[in-house]
Amino acid sequence: MAQIATEGPSMQQRKCLGADCDNDAGTLQCPSCLKLGIKGSYFCSQDCFKKNWSQHNAIHKAAQGKTQNVSGAFNPFPTYSFTGAVRPVYPLSARRAVPNSIRHPDWAETGIPKGEKRLSRSKIDILDGKGQDAMRKVCKLAREVLDITAAELRPGITTDYLDDVCHKACVERNAYPSPLNYNHFPKSLCTSPNEVVCHGIPDQRILLNGDILNLDISLYHGSYHADLNETYYIGDRARADPDSIKVVETTRECLNKAIEIVKPGTPIGDFGKVIEKHAKSRNCSVVATWGGHGINTEFHPPPWIPHYAKNKAVGLCKPGMTFTIEPILTLGKPQQVYWPDNWTNATVDGKRTAQFEHTLLVTETGVEILTAAGENSPGGPIPLSTTRDTTEVVKGDGDPPNTHPALNLTIRTVIMISNLEGAKAHLKEHGWARIPSVLNKADAAHALARLWKAKEASEACGEQTFQPILDPDPSNVRVFYLPELDELFRNMLTHPAGIDLTKSVLGEKFLVSNFSANIARPGSKSMALHSDQSIVLPEPWLNVWAVNVIWCLTRMTKENGATLYIPGSNKWMRWEDVPHNAPDLLVPFEADAGDIVVIDGRLWHTSGSNVTEDEDRAILFAYCSAPYMRQLVNWSAKLPKELQETLSPELKEMLGLSHIGYHVYGDLRYMDDKYPKRLEARTPGTKDQPAELESFPQDYKPSTHISEFPANTPIKEILSIIDRDGGLILNNLVSLEELKAIEDELAPYTQPSKPEDSGFFKGLVPQETLLIGGLVGKSPTLSTICEHPVLTHLHQSILTDHGVRKVEGYDLPYHIDPLLSCSLSFRVGYGAARQRLHRDDGTHLVEHGKKPYRLDREAQLGVLIAGCETTQANGATMFVVGSHRWDDEREPKLDEITFAEMQPGSALVFLASCWHGAGHNSIPGFTRIQHGLFFVRGTMRTQENQFLAIPRSKVLGMSAEMQSLLGYKQPTAALGMVENGDPMDDLVGVIARANI
Repeated sequence: MAQIATEGPSMQQRKCLGADCDNDAGTLQCPSCLKLGIKGSYFCSQDCFKKNWSQHNAIHKAAQGKTQNVSGAFNPFPTYSFTGAVRPVYPLSARRAVPNSIRHPDWAETGIPKGEKRLSRSKIDILDGKGQDAMRKVCKLAREVLDITAAELRPGITTDYLDDVCHKACVERNAYPSPLNYNHFPKSLCTSPNEVVCHGIPDQRILLNGDILNLDISLYHGSYHADLNETYYIGDRARADPDSIKVVETTRECLNKAIEIVKPGTPIGDFGKVIEKHAKSRNCSVVATWGGHGINTEFHPPPWIPHYAKNKAVGLCKPGMTFTIEPILTLGKPQQVYWPDNWTNATVDGKRTAQFEHTLLVTETGVEILTAAGENSPGGPIPLSTTRDTTEVVKGDGDPPNTHPALNLTIRTVIMISNLEGAKAHLKEHGWARIPSVLNKADAAHALARLWKAKEASEACGEQTFQPILDPDPSNVRVFYLPELDELFRNMLTHPAGIDLTKSVLGEKFLVSNFSANIARPGSKSMALHSDQSIVLPEPWLNVWAVNVIWCLTRMTKENGATLYIPGSNKWMRWEDVPHNAPDLLVPFEADAGDIVVIDGRLWHTSGSNVTEDEDRAILFAYCSAPYMRQLVNWSAKLPKELQETLSPELKEMLGLSHIGYHVYGDLRYMDDKYPKRLEARTPGTKDQPAELESFPQDYKPSTHISEFPANTPIKEILSIIDRDGGLILNNLVSLEELKAIEDELAPYTQPSKPEDSGFFKGLVPQETLLIGGLVGKSPTLSTICEHPVLTHLHQSILTDHGVRKVEGYDLPYHIDPLLSCSLSFRVGYGAARQRLHRDDGTHLVEHGKKPYRLDREAQLGVLIAGCETTQANGATMFVVGSHRWDDEREPKLDEITFAEMQPGSALVFLASCWHGAGHNSIPGFTRIQHGLFFVRGTMRTQENQFLAIPRSKVLGMSAEMQSLLGYKQPTAALGMVENGDPMDDLVGVIARANI
């Protein structure tokens, strides 16, 4: 265990536990917490303690097992603001017993290390030969215990399990685990994952693939202590994460470099100089609060070993001295904060941290590492990257070079590309980049063998591995849905090389739209020339909305069917930009086995012909798209539920496996980022309310109004008004009988205790508003209204994509119907502040004013049905007439805002490009009710994942039109596929497979 600094940087000041209280805590502690053994419950004052009693009391109930969830696990500090993603998972297991036959340290019963408290901090012990031998023995045992514990590391186990393994290994060696009850520490070792700096308490948290974990082991045997720790990678994802690699390996190296200078006469203060210099060379920070310490018959005697430069440590190394060096490095700021358990330290910014420790003996000639790892010890270093440029770009006439430096890096280790920024820049400018040796040759061959097995498994399930629509002959083998077939391919999706390059053009969030393979066997012919975006998206292709990460499992040459591309074609925006001689412009991507080639969705390309006699060309395609675009494959319907539940949160998000599809989180803060000068909506009367937006006066008269028409008005006339104004009110669209039926159907979902109370758009609306999502699955009447002829005509006229896709040699007509993006019921209570003015199509990053306005280019259409009378006073929707034609620089003005005042059953139909927002409900005791149906283009991702939001049993009973709106009908473009076809062709099979 690390020792806290006695000089240098001060300890972290305790903070008051009161909610929203930023004061430093005094000495006032909660008496109930003291009785229950809960540490760290400090408050700044008695008044603050009383004010927060109701919330704080939940901690007492949790400690007594009264607030456990169904699984029995709970967070003991629900009000604490954690800095990172790691959370404590209680209850803690009971304290593990140590037999009386084993010698106990003096704190074993009382928790107080009395011997340490009596030590002189200036006297450093020098051990004789007998004492040195005793230290060798206990340190050998400690290394054995660490290795036994580390051998159990894997995703899916708890840190409490590791504590049990460690404890039993100690007892089997007739040793006491030194941390147990040391200053009341409750466990036998410290487990510190990810952002936890040190002294993490083993609990019920499950280790995840991608975690890093420090195991800190200390033993007491034969009246002497040993202390060592190491940081380990949990699963392949951690071993392939550059940030984790950097902090872990740099920390390991810092310890080794400090040990190199240990010898008689070395100033103790020099270790920190060596450590900090190397840490800074890798842009890591040294946590100065914790340091090494002497160790012998006492756990933490002098000397104190600081790990930072410019320290005030005194004394020289002398033969017979035993002490630890145990640097802690972090990727971010070096400060840390305590959790309320008063033990766990976490980085202040949530960045990852690592620590390594050895117990050392100064000899006459140098140093003996008493806790050195053995030949078979788990863990060990992962090589960091070299500094040379490993990114290849086009030179001369555009053909990639044929030479490839061998980096010998694998999926099980790491890809570290020193010039990744150069690759990103080349991808943005030229539409492609090649990264050599992401896999070594052996791993590429291993992946190829797994691919052939995946082909067999796919065919056994009835999948066709020859697709005439893609390839002219069966020599081209296609294997689809790789994430379902093998864990290896799922791991490849999260490899940092592909992820980093994809993020560089698509942003931090993106979707895996498809992941498939193509094996071009000898004699296979070329497929049609195309760009990935031209296959599924109408022109113009103004931005990069897709990226294809191509994994080469064999070498890729012109002769064996290498992917061919047209240099500069990523700049083509329309069909008319594609020249008639385009096939003559093709050049090959020549690459080696283990390379990846990343191309943007606008680059025109095709497969080549394999003219060899006996050489296969095998590549994988990870086709990724922007998070607001509709995926080629509907993973929610394709992947079995039991498989979905095993996926990491990162991979679930990449595959779009969540009930919520795509939306912007928070209080529409994307408006602040994109339009920093836009008007803000606040509760009237608050200090930060813009002067011009103080509450609307009672006699406020807008300069414009929303046009109103009967619901039976001819569609052509309604469309003309929408084209002119951006929206209108259709009176009596829904009958009073239908409204009553809706209320009856939604009654079970209107209680605040229901899950929907959290709101589909929690944070986007005031807390007084109750949102009920997945509305068409809860209300059959709303589902029927969704198919109203007027609404169907409108969304089909505005949002349908149709035309002709040009494929080499022929034209393909396409037709893409709109989708239901989400369906919501709003219940806006008294006092609800008005929303900020916003445009709904901001969720799909639509830009305005860049090209001449056309109604049929709109992204979304909204329908707000009045469930009661809506007035300005009770919060009727604010609407800015004509704002759909504004560019992104135009700002709404106060007198341009009007209100959608309606009678029950009427509806505001509006374009998502119009500025609007819910009004302020100022009527005491009144709840305004509205039902919303929001439609989106079929090329875009829905805001609700309808395959998860609407129970499949209800989908079976819906009309074909409604099933199509929910995404169960595949358009003529390759979107939303299941089993390479239309989900509606096998709706029962889809339900059985997903088991939802």
